[in-house]
Amino acid sequence: MNKKEFLDALGKRLSQQLSQEKVAEHIQYYDRYLTEKMMQGMTEEEAVAQLGNPLLIARTIMDTAVEEEEPKVVYEENASGGYQRSSREEAGQQRPVHHGKISYQAGCLISAIVVILVLTLILKLVGSVLSLILPVAIPVLVVLMVIEYFKKR
Repeated sequence: MNKKEFLDALGKRLSQQLSQEKVAEHIQYYDRYLTEKMMQGMTEEEAVAQLGNPLLIARTIMDTAVEEEEPKVVYEENASGGYQRSSREEAGQQRPVHHGKISYQAGCLISAIVVILVLTLILKLVGSVLSLILPVAIPVLVVLMVIEYFKKR
């Protein structure tokens, strides 16, 4: 794919959802980017290939543009258990940040699972080492026992 095909595909896809001003802005950005890469010694095809699929780039741009344009509405739980529009958000205040908390029982369960996994790993390692050592150690011990037996006679 060459530069013109890339920019055409990008522009066509962006124009489905964005204003012409925004489309032109993004096309100019990628046109400058590709021109700079070619001045640095890349071929046109290499520069375009480095960017990737223009449709994926367009999707990312459109998703980002939608997030920026959507008004942020915050609902808070009221005393009766329902939800209402946040007065803090309307007044321009920041809403409180809630950090995820793990209950005591969940923490104990997670800890138990981690301990079991660690013990299983240790047992597997010990088993692997023993499976390597025992085939050699048992015959050696038998030979040593036979030698000791004949020394006593």
